[in-house]
Amino acid sequence: LSSHKRGSTYVYFDLKVFRLYLLNFIASNSLPYVLVDNHSFKLLLEYLKDDLAFSVSSFTVHSDLNNVFEKERDWLKLKLALNENRFALALDKRRFENGDEILAITLHYFNDAHDLEPFTIGFGWLNKHSIYKCLENTLMEYGIKDCIVSITKGIGGPVNGLLQKFTRSTFANELKISGEVQCAKKVFNLVTEVILTYTFFKTKRTKRFE
Repeated sequence: LSSHKRGSTYVYFDLKVFRLYLLNFIASNSLPYVLVDNHSFKLLLEYLKDDLAFSVSSFTVHSDLNNVFEKERDWLKLKLALNENRFALALDKRRFENGDEILAITLHYFNDAHDLEPFTIGFGWLNKHSIYKCLENTLMEYGIKDCIVSITKGIGGPVNGLLQKFTRSTFANELKISGEVQCAKKVFNLVTEVILTYTFFKTKRTKRFE
């Protein structure tokens, strides 16, 4: 209910819209969704609307988050299915404070307008599946296993074996990958070395810089 010169007006309260705004607030500020069960937050909800605290909980927020994720995933699957270009992958392994590890998979490709588009398509839990299984499951889910043109990695160890196994199984008879890119820093160093060697400077064995 709001008042102004022309009198009072009533604004319809849409619970679904409120929960989406709440979800956006939590995600934008990297907050734990369980904060909605906190007593002080419940008091805030009750001040806004008497019965609001009964309709908003960590369960409802988690449900809303899953629904948004599934819609975004379905939209991305359709978008990738319509694309005729190949995709580049970037792999990275992350470790949490509790010791859990995930394989983060980022996809890059040029759309029909020749704009580069990046998407994070997978967070595979390494304590539940092997590193190869995480990658394979993600690519199969999005239907792009046979459309990979390059793989960039910022980590070594298990990922080296993963790439060898993946390239053997995926590109045995068709596309060949010339090699994986280790990381952006490695690429920059290689390019800089070429420029310094062949473009502006002369290489000598003396300490004098030309």
